[in-house]
Amino acid sequence: MEQNTVLYASISLLLIILVSKLFKKSFHLPPSPFPKLPIIGHLHLIKPPLHRTLDTLSKTFGPIISLQFGSSLVVVVSSPAAVEECFTKNDVVLADRPRLTMGKYMGYNWSTMAGASYGDHWRNLRRKRYYGDVVDDQEEAKNVRKIIEEVLSISNSYPGDFLPFLKWIDYKNYQKRAATLSKKMDQILQGIIEEHRSGEGRNSMVDHLLSLQESQPDSHSDVIIKGLMAVRMLINPAVFCLIEVNCS
Repeated sequence: MEQNTVLYASISLLLIILVSKLFKKSFHLPPSPFPKLPIIGHLHLIKPPLHRTLDTLSKTFGPIISLQFGSSLVVVVSSPAAVEECFTKNDVVLADRPRLTMGKYMGYNWSTMAGASYGDHWRNLRRKRYYGDVVDDQEEAKNVRKIIEEVLSISNSYPGDFLPFLKWIDYKNYQKRAATLSKKMDQILQGIIEEHRSGEGRNSMVDHLLSLQESQPDSHSDVIIKGLMAVRMLINPAVFCLIEVNCS
């Protein structure tokens, strides 16, 4: 009985491997370190500080290498000439961004410029410029700083982005914590929008964007405006945003 169980398990494993190889896409990938372990890929090679680890790997395997981070394929480019080519000849091909968990919660479902994929929406966001104004309400500024500190504390790479089964079990309550922080930040940002909507805020580009909601509701929704403000707040939590539309 036990021998039959082992036999069936071995056959099942063999079939899984054969099917995966049959349907696996063929890519012409750069050199890759060995070994690539099952499930985790090359994650066992990554140690802090990250830039030194990648530098060591590039010296061994060349200026362009491929790494498997769990379910995600990563290409590391360390040659200045190759990087320049990426941003000139292949900029559109490489313009999309990975949908990381943090972008879902703190980036309004990847709708901010930092998380949105390349396209009309991203180009529309790029036309907007940010200029800061010191917050008059010090208590509100204090709350913002506290939220940003909490965001930064969990903003390191989340293993669940590379190992999906960790998302299913909400490893270290990461998604629950991110959702809580997202709700706190959204309440602050929505409050600012309501102040401007009621005429209590400063005469700023937030007011201008709100005025455009009537004619362009999709591209100037509250969510889009809050996303623009959130990016600035993450850069400088002591500053709220005045947004200037660059029409050039």
